[in-house]
Amino acid sequence: MREFISVVIGRTDKRTRAFEGVLVGTLRNISSWLVQAASLSSSSGSGIHPSIPRLFTVSHLPGVMYAFLSHTLGAERDWVVHSEVYVALMDMVKHLSSSSVAGVVKEPVRRVEESCGVQAWMWDWGEVVWVREGEADGQEGRSLGDAVKRLERHWQGLERYGNRFKFAAMAEKIEMLCEGISYLLFQQLVGG
Repeated sequence: MREFISVVIGRTDKRTRAFEGVLVGTLRNISSWLVQAASLSSSSGSGIHPSIPRLFTVSHLPGVMYAFLSHTLGAERDWVVHSEVYVALMDMVKHLSSSSVAGVVKEPVRRVEESCGVQAWMWDWGEVVWVREGEADGQEGRSLGDAVKRLERHWQGLERYGNRFKFAAMAEKIEMLCEGISYLLFQQLVGG
């Protein structure tokens, strides 16, 4: 997964833009759904169905999110080039962390070795095979929360990177990214 995301981040052609468009759409839709579920939960007392956190953790989304957040090679330039993805990603982590499914942010990101697909898994038609301990490539055992904790260095790098440019559009992207990182770091600090 990490290798695939590195290729996506390193390229900016039509194929990678198509993937990014789908990813951004997915992240925004889930974020919107989490916001709606939170408001329904506070007004009617009905929360998020207990299967939702499990569905999230058995999908590839945590691995994709972790790979983007952990990307370091050429990070500042890549964060600006792919700012739409990073802003949507940080928004999703923000809403996950403040929702009733906040525990998924602290769960280790596991790599799927083989998957029957979410629909088949939900209907008990197949299994998800996770990478066993010892076969890990450094990604297992780390959570989205751990990736957020390491964002401070990206914030500092983006600040330095932004000081080299005076373009308004570039400055706006960098400011949005820095604000998103600051929010997530503060959110972790206060435990929300």
